[in-house]
Amino acid sequence: MVDSNREDAIARAIAEADRTGQESKVIISTEWKVVAGDNSDQVQALGRYSLCSTTAVIAQPGPAGGHPIQLRQESRVYDVYDFHSGDDYGNLAQHAVNIAVEAQQLGIAKPFLDYGSGTVKSWTGIR
Repeated sequence: MVDSNREDAIARAIAEADRTGQESKVIISTEWKVVAGDNSDQVQALGRYSLCSTTAVIAQPGPAGGHPIQLRQESRVYDVYDFHSGDDYGNLAQHAVNIAVEAQQLGIAKPFLDYGSGTVKSWTGIR
């Protein structure tokens, strides 16, 4: 999703720069999409969470494969953490989650909003 957002923004900026013969700035954001973690730390910390990405591209007109490009991209996540107990990883992290599930069932622990953003990625080059 993040890669396709970046490539879509680059393609649209290049197309607009070629169409107008002038520098073109394009900003594209994805819709929020539920995704799953791709490593055990992400899975145990968040499980499934919502992700969106925004890319801003400035493209200069040029020949095919020779467009000067500047881009900035940032991704954001959010999740309502709800102490899911259905998994068993057989480790201390899962044991801690199971205790939190019991606390939630007793009314001691409540679901909470977890959100953040990644480092802004910048790139300059020719495309």
